Amino acid sequence: METRNLYYVLCVAENKSISKAAEKLFISQPTLSQHLQKLEKKLGIALFDRTMTPLKLTYAGEHFVEIASKILELEKQLIQEMEYINDSCKGRLTIGISAIHGTSLLPIILPKYKELFPGIEITLVEENALKLHDLTEQGKIDVTITNLPIENEQLTFEALTLDEIIIAIPETFLPTNFNQEKYQAFDKLEHHKIELLQLKDCPFLLLKQGHRVRQISDILFQDAGIKPKIIMESINIETLYRLTITNMGITFLPKSLILQWNKAFDNSQQYSLYLFSLSNSIANYGMVAIYNKYRSLPIAARKFIALIKEIR
Repeated sequence: METRNLYYVLCVAENKSISKAAEKLFISQPTLSQHLQKLEKKLGIALFDRTMTPLKLTYAGEHFVEIASKILELEKQLIQEMEYINDSCKGRLTIGISAIHGTSLLPIILPKYKELFPGIEITLVEENALKLHDLTEQGKIDVTITNLPIENEQLTFEALTLDEIIIAIPETFLPTNFNQEKYQAFDKLEHHKIELLQLKDCPFLLLKQGHRVRQISDILFQDAGIKPKIIMESINIETLYRLTITNMGITFLPKSLILQWNKAFDNSQQYSLYLFSLSNSIANYGMVAIYNKYRSLPIAARKFIALIKEIR
């Protein structure tokens, strides 16, 4: 059986039309129909119910498409493996990553990766977590760096680091009778905890829907029985951090990022912001590398994951 016939069947099944599939395949409709008829004759069974509009797969056709998809994925994996193994270590790697991790992780990992594997062509896809999960499931992304939890059953993950969602509060919005001297006597963030209910009347600056930190924030509000006063939403978590320092409101941030960003500000700005852990286990989460459990993970992606584990 020719590989192109597998592509032809998959294209027709996806478009539910022989004419539309022929356009995408850049062949004539009669030629595509002829290929399908010859294939069905060879198999001795119909793959499409031509009495239906739009075109519908038969029971046999559904199984054919399922297996053909796996065959073509293996063919793609074989080509990638051969490209990687040759003397130039050539290959392609599509990485999915959120703005949060892109800011902190990529400047550390990518230069070293390119130094070790100069023949690997890297493409970055930067989207919110839910979109990245969908693209990874579809096979359009090889590996995505994101955070737990992962609710898509088509995806599996490898743990990379542990992290924590903390809350950043300007002095203006500290709870009444807060002991500032006691707070500043500690060096480590984990000594300071706060109940979200204490901040129920404060203004919040939050990431927009679709981002993992926002998803966790919404769960924290729900658990505390709070309807937050949201005064601004953004897709950029660093923007929220900087606005919090200017006393606009309160925000949620990954602990690893805020400790990193604090170093970029002078002491007077840094001390005007108070950082707290939350008394809720959902605030503890981990950074993971996710990929489709039913697709072969390219060597280039495996090397990328291994490098993150080594450096982090």
